[in-house]
Amino acid sequence: MLTLALDTALPATQVALHDSARDTIIASISLPMMTGHAEALLPAVEECLRQAGVSYAHLARIGVTTGPGSFTGVRIALSAARAMALALALPVIGITTLDALTRPHLGQKASVLAVNDARRGELYVQLTAADGTILIEPGLLTPQAVIDGLPHHAILAIGSGTDLVCALSSAIMAGERSPIPAIAVIARLAAFAYLPDHLPRPLYLRAPDAKPQTPVLATS
Repeated sequence: MLTLALDTALPATQVALHDSARDTIIASISLPMMTGHAEALLPAVEECLRQAGVSYAHLARIGVTTGPGSFTGVRIALSAARAMALALALPVIGITTLDALTRPHLGQKASVLAVNDARRGELYVQLTAADGTILIEPGLLTPQAVIDGLPHHAILAIGSGTDLVCALSSAIMAGERSPIPAIAVIARLAAFAYLPDHLPRPLYLRAPDAKPQTPVLATS
């Protein structure tokens, strides 16, 4: 079974193909970029298919990141995944960026604190126990609020907000600081996830910056 994974939620356009029969990634592309995801995504999909020597007809499911991340970036990959799913009659599995960041670090003695910089003095946050139990659901918090809400046991921080929380608590261990989850992890999570009964929805923890303009009435 082949799973196509898509991610444009953060500063990269990422695509991968996972073969569940061998539990391996057979093709992947990760292109660092701040903008231009919409133009880069479909060519990256085509290149992954070419590298693997397969076509859209070989796909069994699609995985896609749902955020938190860039408001526009999240929508790009989700829209593409939904369009492909409709055209190919495939299921779509949503994976959060915080969960994908966390998974490679589970199974150790420490809980994993995924913290990505959300700007404006806030962090996207999720705390997961070593056994995979989510202790703090995805949220938008200030660094101090994160520290105040943490349990008193070993915690490993990962993501671009790592230095911010570690500066406030010497008890937190610093891990990887990249905000971007590995596309291989996203693909594998989607490949072995239970099929949902609905299409994935974006995980927006903050309202978009763009606001509708108030109409100006013409005066005579």
